[in-house]
Amino acid sequence: MTESPKLAQIISLILKSYQIEDIEPNVINQLLEFASRYTNDVLHDAILYSEHAGKNTVDLTDIKLGIQGRVNYSFSVPPPKEFLVELAHQKNKQPLPPVYEKYGIHLPKPKYCLTELNYTMVPEVNSQAAPASTTANISAAANNTAAKNDAPNTPTTDSSSKPDTSITLNQELKTNPQPPVAAEVKKEE
Repeated sequence: MTESPKLAQIISLILKSYQIEDIEPNVINQLLEFASRYTNDVLHDAILYSEHAGKNTVDLTDIKLGIQGRVNYSFSVPPPKEFLVELAHQKNKQPLPPVYEKYGIHLPKPKYCLTELNYTMVPEVNSQAAPASTTANISAAANNTAAKNDAPNTPTTDSSSKPDTSITLNQELKTNPQPPVAAEVKKEE
C-alpha cells in the first residue's frame, strides 16, 4: 500500500475533525483536485492583478483580491436559516388539496398532463358576414355516367376508357364567408 500525499492526509484529518470518518477514497481525491484548481485560479488572478497594477511581484494584496474575486463570483451563499424557516412556515400554512377516493392512478389536472393538447387552432375570420348555416352537398356526376350507360354498346378501340366517376363537393362554413369551393375527385382504374 502506497503512502498518500501529505495534502491528502491533511484533508483526511480535517474530515475526521468534523466527525466524518466513513468516506470513500475518491472523496479525498476530489477534494485534492478542487483545492489544486482553486489555488491555481486564485494565483492566476493574483498575477493578473499585479500585472495590471504595474508591479513585478505578487504581494499579499493581490492574493487577497484574487480570493475575494473567487468568493464573490464562484460560490453562492445560501440564504440564512431563519429566512428558510419562515418560508417553510408560510408554505405549510396552505392546506393540501383533498384526496378523492377513486380507483386507479390519481393524475393532476388535464392542463398539467402531457396528454393535454399543446396547441389551438384558430380559424381565419374575415370581416364580411358569415353564412347562417353550414351546408355540405355531395353529388355524383350521374349525368356523365347515365349518358354512357344509355348509349348503345359499341366496341371501342381504346382499352383504357373506363366509366368516369367524379364527385363534386360544395361546402360553406360559418367562419368562411367566401363562395363555396368545388372540389372534383376523379377515380381512374
